[in-house]
Amino acid sequence: MNVNFHLPDTPALCNAVRAIFQTDGFPDFSNETILPKGCTEIIFDLSESQSINGRIGNNQGRLPRCFIYGYTQTPIYLQLSRQQTYFGIFFHPVIIKHILGVPAKEFANRWVDLTLIDPLFNTLWHRLAEQREFASRVAVVRQWIEKKTSPLKSQERKFNEFLCGSLYKMTTVPKVADELCYSSRQLSRKIQDITDMNTEDLLLYKKYLRAIELIHTSKLSLSGIAHESHFADQSHFIKSFRMFTNITPGEYAQLRTTHLPGHIFHNVR
Repeated sequence: MNVNFHLPDTPALCNAVRAIFQTDGFPDFSNETILPKGCTEIIFDLSESQSINGRIGNNQGRLPRCFIYGYTQTPIYLQLSRQQTYFGIFFHPVIIKHILGVPAKEFANRWVDLTLIDPLFNTLWHRLAEQREFASRVAVVRQWIEKKTSPLKSQERKFNEFLCGSLYKMTTVPKVADELCYSSRQLSRKIQDITDMNTEDLLLYKKYLRAIELIHTSKLSLSGIAHESHFADQSHFIKSFRMFTNITPGEYAQLRTTHLPGHIFHNVR
């Protein structure tokens, strides 16, 4: 498998995108589990082979060739084809309403065919498919994004940083509201509009995401990771982790077979 990444390098792109990527080739595994990872992602399936089967909760079936999914609170299960070319964009979730005219919560815990939202995505898919190089596809997407977006206000940028960054000192609702200059009620509406979670649930979700990160990047014990992720105790850590992933932290630490946090590969060919 070939994997390419492009990180935003202009103010316009930095406001909208966390990363652009492409996976291309023949995977040496036939099934993949993607644990909740706190992002909003658009995928263009440019593969020559048949589209893949997937499941998020009750949302099951063949994935469209151009789709979006938002914050997930349950794993995504995929049955992969022999050959694949996936071109994807990790968006800052605040920008989705600017681009699609609907808030990101509309795509939480499910995938949605983008051509049903705007037929112009058919045109964009064909433009990407016509390109043979990753850099050329990035150029097409950059042009599209820059036309669809406008500069974010400083408060929106700060909110993006909170959603996509680490916990730091913002571990309670009052602290988050104070740091982001919202009332608790305004903050709750803002978070609900993007993640389809309330503020308390999102803070727990961010603790889980921090734990995933530390399992991959630190040499801490699981009890140390629970502490660094601000869980009340080890029992709370295990219960919360299982709620989002259907497995325990210990099981995940043993199962992970990739450097990509939250991705588990099964049935190696």
